[in-house]
Amino acid sequence: MFGGVGVLIVVSLVALAAVLGYRTGRDQEQGPTVASLMRERAQATAEEYRSLYPGDDAAQKVARIHVTLDNSGAPYFITVLSDGEEVDAETLCAQVTDFLSHQRGLDFSPGHTELVFTADGELLRNFTTVVSAVRVVE
Repeated sequence: MFGGVGVLIVVSLVALAAVLGYRTGRDQEQGPTVASLMRERAQATAEEYRSLYPGDDAAQKVARIHVTLDNSGAPYFITVLSDGEEVDAETLCAQVTDFLSHQRGLDFSPGHTELVFTADGELLRNFTTVVSAVRVVE
């Protein structure tokens, strides 16, 4: 009886290893993940941003700029800094907003959200503007 249970355990472990090995190999064949593609895009955006502000120390600390839209369709960007020392996050966000508006054509008039983090995860800025639609009836 003990021998049969041992064989069953060994067969089960071999089958599990085969399934896990197949899954891992298949995932590698599928190419990059969404997260890695998003990171590459954010790094490329930051590189373009840094190239426009070569003399600005704060701009040179920008490692990634992630851009998306919130549920209302307003721009939402996350800036990740390699180092948060001596960075005025408000001024940096104004500069990033200007960059995204002029270089990427984003419309910030309906409001937007801006987040700034250090590479260590420290939150330096969390700011949301909301422009409400005002309707004038005459």
